[in-house]
Amino acid sequence: MAAIKGLPCGVCDAPAPSEAHHIQPKLHYITIPLCAECHRSDKDGIHGARMNWKFFKKTELSVLNDTIERWTNEDNS
Repeated sequence: MAAIKGLPCGVCDAPAPSEAHHIQPKLHYITIPLCAECHRSDKDGIHGARMNWKFFKKTELSVLNDTIERWTNEDNS
């Protein structure tokens, strides 16, 4: 979880620290980094109207894919 929170937002690329969003509750290894706006905002957040998500054409799975790719590339640096 700390590693996920240390990544930039997976939707809008806002700098870390991020919040860890669980794609499925209680599955801590399936989380994605989101800024507070993309996570909790009524307008832009995944738990709201998802306007940022629509604008950036993102889904939870596409952000998970990007997160794994980003994390893997950081480990190989």
